[in-house]
Amino acid sequence: MAFLTTLLRVFLQAGFNAQEGGAIGNALSFVRQSSSINKASSIPDNKPKGEDHLEKLMKSPEGMDIMLNTDFEELFGRVLDILAQTLSKTSFIVEDKVIIENALNIVVGTFIFKKELFAKFINYKSTASGTVKNAEDLVLAGLLCAEEKVRVDFERSLRVLAINLQGED
Repeated sequence: MAFLTTLLRVFLQAGFNAQEGGAIGNALSFVRQSSSINKASSIPDNKPKGEDHLEKLMKSPEGMDIMLNTDFEELFGRVLDILAQTLSKTSFIVEDKVIIENALNIVVGTFIFKKELFAKFINYKSTASGTVKNAEDLVLAGLLCAEEKVRVDFERSLRVLAINLQGED
């Protein structure tokens, strides 16, 4: 699951970077500043190998078509479910932290790209069994998590949302 969320995050980040002059990608790079992904990277600009090529592809008409035809509402709901299920665990392994990190990055990028999903987030009800049942539980579980990395990732994600979402949005 960690690999799949990483793959999805990289793909969507390239798509978000291709949109709106890269503003969403710039916001997401702030979320990833404390990221284990960045710390593990030996590339000076902290981009995973191949991400520049993927960004060029996503700027093409085909890439734009992919972004326009993606069901972000469905994706958003599924990523929230993954996040809720992972946060419902009593202890975390490294893979769980990677899943949470990537899921937050996907949620933040999707929120900024499709601001109308705020209502879906507010009304979120988990489909998985666990301690995280709704949006309030999700946010509190992240901010009050025993794992510092998870708390920091949630704090950064919420900060980016607060900066990038306007009251009228």
